[in-house]
Amino acid sequence: MIERSATAPEGPLVDLLLRNRGALREKLNEHGALLFRGFNVSAPDDFEADMYALGLSPSREYPFGVSPRPNVEKSIHKSTEYADFLVIPPHTEMAYAHRRASWIAFWAKQPPEQYGETPLFDMSLVLERLPADLRERLTAMTMRYVRYIRNKKAMVTFERTIEETFETTDPARIEAICAELGIDCEWVDGKFLKATTELPAVMNHPVTGRASLNAQFINGFVLIEGIRRIRERYALPVRMFFEWYIRKQFKKPTVHYRSMPAEGPDFTPQEQETIANALYDSSTIFRWQQDDVLVIDNIRTAHGRLNVKGERSILTCLGDFYTT
Repeated sequence: MIERSATAPEGPLVDLLLRNRGALREKLNEHGALLFRGFNVSAPDDFEADMYALGLSPSREYPFGVSPRPNVEKSIHKSTEYADFLVIPPHTEMAYAHRRASWIAFWAKQPPEQYGETPLFDMSLVLERLPADLRERLTAMTMRYVRYIRNKKAMVTFERTIEETFETTDPARIEAICAELGIDCEWVDGKFLKATTELPAVMNHPVTGRASLNAQFINGFVLIEGIRRIRERYALPVRMFFEWYIRKQFKKPTVHYRSMPAEGPDFTPQEQETIANALYDSSTIFRWQQDDVLVIDNIRTAHGRLNVKGERSILTCLGDFYTT
């Protein structure tokens, strides 16, 4: 964390970033994330300017994104609009996409009234902490990500529709976009577009060369594990209901998003537990404060979100896209 001292004069974050760009980029490569606290960031334009000052290039792109993320202005979006009472599991942003951002940043315009933390997961350390046999399996593994994208909103849903995802409803245009992005697509029962991608579970960082676990694990176990890790925040009947509901959803063949190995057997319960323990043992959790700015190396570091109570406004931007 880089925090303005109590005796330092107040000033915009952009000044610090411009003066120390090279050193800060080295710190980002070293640690995988930087948290700036106590600096002035008064508007979305300031937040975007901070990224340019750090030598990053924000983009309006969010190709094939899973969750609703409304644009605020220019390259700035609202953070994922996901049910406040649920936990967003660990993930590198757009892990399911061949074209994705190399970094993502967040600005606490209005910190959550309660909870709403953004855990950070050092995915290089996660990989190192795994038993050798599991680490070797993941290093050789290709992960498959399967999404069933609806043509309209369901009664209870948090994902984007076909039109929201592709900005068109024209089947030919959607198929062309999928081909361009390396997505295998299939129309199902006039209700869904089944979209499948396959990507390596482990990646080497293009700057540091360090190997990182880059898989996103989406299944019933992972979602329930996120809730169990903060079980004290839920009344027992509420927690039991959420666990029942998650299990029910993942029994459906058309659950909106899941991942698994592209070849060979799925992860055993023991392997899932081992990966979960390595993830949470390699995590850092902090509470948002006003005008915090968090910059994340999206190859080295995964993030999530704990449950939220009350109002909050966390804005985000991402950029410097690359293709795997």
